[in-house]
Amino acid sequence: MDRFIAGQRRNLDQLRQTQLFQDLIDSLDRAYRSVIEMVPELGPPIIYGRFVLVCHKSMLSAATLIGQGQPEDAGGVTRRAVEAARVALAIKLNDENAAQWVAYEDRHDRWLRRLQNERPRSFRVEFRDIRGHAVIERLDAHLGTLSDGVVHFTPEFYIGLDWEVREAAGSAAEVYLNYFQRDNRAIELALISLSAMHLTILEAFDACYDGRLQADGACQQALVDFIQFGRASIAAYQQRYRTAEG
Repeated sequence: MDRFIAGQRRNLDQLRQTQLFQDLIDSLDRAYRSVIEMVPELGPPIIYGRFVLVCHKSMLSAATLIGQGQPEDAGGVTRRAVEAARVALAIKLNDENAAQWVAYEDRHDRWLRRLQNERPRSFRVEFRDIRGHAVIERLDAHLGTLSDGVVHFTPEFYIGLDWEVREAAGSAAEVYLNYFQRDNRAIELALISLSAMHLTILEAFDACYDGRLQADGACQQALVDFIQFGRASIAAYQQRYRTAEG
């Protein structure tokens, strides 16, 4: 355990000093903080402000996990943030969706059945009036990507792990799983993907607040700075690995 924790700290200390992390993630953090500072002025419903805080915390946790060399472990954290933004926007589009999300009786029944060692009945939240909304569709696309790629134990998740096979003359090959991702490309792509998903999340909250986030000068500038760093990061990533591949 001590070696594992030491490895986490070493990886995070190294990545924290890179320009990608400092520019992209720090600018995303500033964008979130500018939104959080505006929340008291935006007024009710307070649930949107609570969800913003949940998503900000999730972003920081996921970025830290990626920085520690554990990008696949960040997926579940990010998925919940995407879900939070989706719930917030669904409530904005139809306030009856709040009751659909809470669904107290259905959820309570599932817990009672678990306590009785019974299999709970299937349950799915069906939001109203969200079909065809552009931001909802982008959030759903992110949910699909995360589910297939890193959240569930899929072939994509399995293949993406840092496996290593060591062969020695006269002996059987040994298989190792590196607990920390060593591929810089995978780490950089995870940070860029995280940022792209949180940009959509911030767009969802802007829609919840009727566009008032982008209408505020300070908040708008923070978002513009983040988007600019994002575009520069994507361009640098493409150039770096296109060159590396020849």
